[in-house]
Amino acid sequence: MVVKRRQIRKDPFRLNEPVARIEGGVRRASIVAWNRAFASIRARERLYSVLLRHDPDGISPRLSAPDMDILRQIATEGASANHVPVIRRNAILLLATSLTLDNLKLLAELALAGEDFYVRSHALLALGETGLELVAPLLRDALRAEEATERQAAAAGLRALAHRSGPGILRVLREKERDGATRISLDRILHALSEPPKQRARPRTTSRNR
Repeated sequence: MVVKRRQIRKDPFRLNEPVARIEGGVRRASIVAWNRAFASIRARERLYSVLLRHDPDGISPRLSAPDMDILRQIATEGASANHVPVIRRNAILLLATSLTLDNLKLLAELALAGEDFYVRSHALLALGETGLELVAPLLRDALRAEEATERQAAAAGLRALAHRSGPGILRVLREKERDGATRISLDRILHALSEPPKQRARPRTTSRNR
């Protein structure tokens, strides 16, 4: 009687381990799943690439209303979301490019009650970039913040506001301000706005003799 021995297929790494049996075979056809959850994930990933390469001082990308909804969500996500810091910062700054009530309300909330002075500072800068005079009192009050970074962001926001809407709003704030330290800060901002912009020195080029 001849006994047939069962041969054990070995894996490619030659570890003498049997190959696991998978129901339906080891190769299967791909299936395209059309699901709203996947669509939102793709939209987020697309915005991540925009936020990582976006220069706040350059040309703002074109964003739709659904994009703004996602940006508002990203702007509220803290450290637990494990974002690269620049992603949340640029999301906050990009909210200033669309002057909707939802965007302005969120920026004001972040400027007043953000979890740290970094978030509050980014929101203050974004409010100044809106060019809306109604944000001037909020920026003025932030000049009295405890954190130096937050005070500097408030001053930068007021300068940006003055560049967009004119320095008149700062003069009105200065005249109505009773706090001496805040009046001095406003005077410094007005003085900086009155100075001519500094021109960058051209690099000196030298020719080499060949």
